[in-house]
Amino acid sequence: MNNSGADITVVKYYSDSNSGLDVIPNGGTASAEGTAFAGEDTGVQVRFADGRLSDIQASNPFGDEPYVTNGASCGNIEFLVGDQRDYSIGVHGITVIRLPDDGWKQFQVTFTETVAKLSTNFCTYRPPDPV
Repeated sequence: MNNSGADITVVKYYSDSNSGLDVIPNGGTASAEGTAFAGEDTGVQVRFADGRLSDIQASNPFGDEPYVTNGASCGNIEFLVGDQRDYSIGVHGITVIRLPDDGWKQFQVTFTETVAKLSTNFCTYRPPDPV
């Protein structure tokens, strides 16, 4: 979900199938699903209007809890159903929530115009400088 105040450009994505992954208009949504034998099951790298990049991936490893990775500085963070984590990329925020399972592990990612209130679940992603 894009609530960032401007369109977000999808630079690349990792998925088996997707919908809306080119430009995510402000107020718009996109979706993706994936299954991978190894590595991340699905993910997306986006560029905000100010040039900042975010690279976020999700994986459901066999025999372990699903996790989300948002850049090397944030690492792999396990998500149980209902867990929420907040990230910052410069002035922008990203909120990830693990939704209830329906045969698939589901995550909702919301890109926001400003950073969420700091919490114990907060991680500052330090991306490369804008291009």
